[in-house]
Order: sequence, then structure tokens, then C-alpha cells
Amino acid sequence: MKIKSILKVSFILFLLAGCASNPKFKEDEHTKIFKQDIDNTGMPEVIRVEDKFDTESKTIVTIMKRDGTSIGSFTVPGRFMGMDFIDLYENQKKQMAIFYDYKDNTSNVAIYGLKHNNFVKLFSFSSPCGVEADWDTIYRIKVCDAGCRKKDCSPENSTACDWNTWSWSGQKFIKEN
Repeated sequence: MKIKSILKVSFILFLLAGCASNPKFKEDEHTKIFKQDIDNTGMPEVIRVEDKFDTESKTIVTIMKRDGTSIGSFTVPGRFMGMDFIDLYENQKKQMAIFYDYKDNTSNVAIYGLKHNNFVKLFSFSSPCGVEADWDTIYRIKVCDAGCRKKDCSPENSTACDWNTWSWSGQKFIKEN
């Protein structure tokens, strides 16, 4: 059994090593690369996140197999700030929570998942002063009320602005307050 596990890990490392030689998988100041098994096949996909700056900034997210073959892609408006991989449906298939800034430094979160071999937006929200996520106990997103533009706005400082909390019900995010 131990030899089987070692061989499996060695095979995965061998396949991932091939990614380094593919120019599609190179990181730079505008491109980030993530490796995550989104579809629960046992083989990680490569998620390429590239910021583009044309007339307006946008982020292109491309999901590929290890050989560079595209599985799908989508565009998010604005500048990429970060990504979390979460398992909303508890089926070992990962969704991507993408954080990005948009016009006037608006904070945004968009959650994308794979449905019927297409990537679809499951949830999105914008706030002029903050978006925070808590994936530890329950999938929860806190967003600041759209009327708030104060620098001292934070969930701990509830007098500076109203924070709305969205929690995952098992099928969708529901506003708590």
C-alpha cells in the first residue's frame, strides 16, 4: 500500500514538472498560476489568471489541463487581488472565489464553479469599502453597505458603516441581516 502511494505521488510530481516547461504556465507581474484539482479527478488543473490593461482593466481566468489544453475561461472586470478555492457543495469539487478591485477601487468578490462543463458565476458582490470572506466554519462573506466610503470602515467598527453578511445555505448565499 505504501509503495502504491509513493508511486502515485511520484507520478503526479512528474506530470506537474511538465507544466514548468510550458510558456502558458509562467508567472510574471501580470500573470499568476494556481494548481488545483477543481473537478475531483485526482489530477490538478492549472488556473492561469492574467491582468489585462486595455481601455479598462480586466482579469482573464483560464483553466487548463497540464498539457495546456483549455478547459474553459471567463473574464472578470477589474484588477485581480486574490483567489481562494472552496468546496461549497462538499463534493470535493472546488469553486473559485476571486477577489478583485474595479473602478474607484471598489472591492469585489465573484465565485465561479463548474456546471455542465461550463464555468458559471454562482455569486458576486461589490462594495466601495470592503469585502471579507470567512471559509473556516461556515462559508460567509461580509460586504460593506454601498453608502459607506469611510477609510475606517471594517467589520469590527460597525459604527463607521453597515456590514451585510451573506452565508452559504447549501445551495446559494443568503443575506443574514
